[in-house]
Amino acid sequence: MKFPYGLADFRKIVEQGYYYADRTRHIALLEEAGDQLLFLRPRRFGKSLFLTTLENYYDLRLKDRFESLFGGLWIGPNPTPRHNQFIEGRYFQVYDNRDYRFSNELVIKTAFLITLFSDTFYIMDPETAIARRYTDLSMILRPDMRRYQLLDHLFEFKYVGLPALGLSGAEVKAMTWEALMALGPVREALEQAEAQLAGYRATLEAAYGGRLRLHTHAVAALGFDRLVWRSRDR
Repeated sequence: MKFPYGLADFRKIVEQGYYYADRTRHIALLEEAGDQLLFLRPRRFGKSLFLTTLENYYDLRLKDRFESLFGGLWIGPNPTPRHNQFIEGRYFQVYDNRDYRFSNELVIKTAFLITLFSDTFYIMDPETAIARRYTDLSMILRPDMRRYQLLDHLFEFKYVGLPALGLSGAEVKAMTWEALMALGPVREALEQAEAQLAGYRATLEAAYGGRLRLHTHAVAALGFDRLVWRSRDR
């Protein structure tokens, strides 16, 4: 038996056969507890490992690997409805096909703002003014919260309509992450968002004098059916 001393990467632990203390039965309890949670536990208690467990559990890109990652754990045969879902399953599903004609980046930003809103830890700012331009959403840690190992986030959203893809909603839902990322309009949308974020990052980091732990996220919604993104850390 291999013990993962010093490892806090759930996927690596599972895929490389390390011992994993199964705490996945607590996932349902966390979902019932609400959206704003704070883990207050001593050092080396396993907080980072459990957070990577949650990351893999909810990651849309890993939907096809759910069985291989979680099949042998308690949550495998007992998944919650939210597994491998985020805004796709919790927010977009309420829209009707008739809503497509009114859809744009504002709809996507509103969905993320509602889902991620946390004024306890963050200064939440849609349409943040940066060098005479405006980024879609910034989440900058409040000064008194920088003692925690939380990250600053910057988002740029793009909307790619189904006609631009030449696909139906059902076809988009059935495609793998890799196939979606290979679509020309999707690549172009993400590249445009990343180019904008690069300029915003440089300006923000200069303004904050290196105090930010900034992660940027280029996000593209494909109709109301799928989300794809590229994230970058410092």
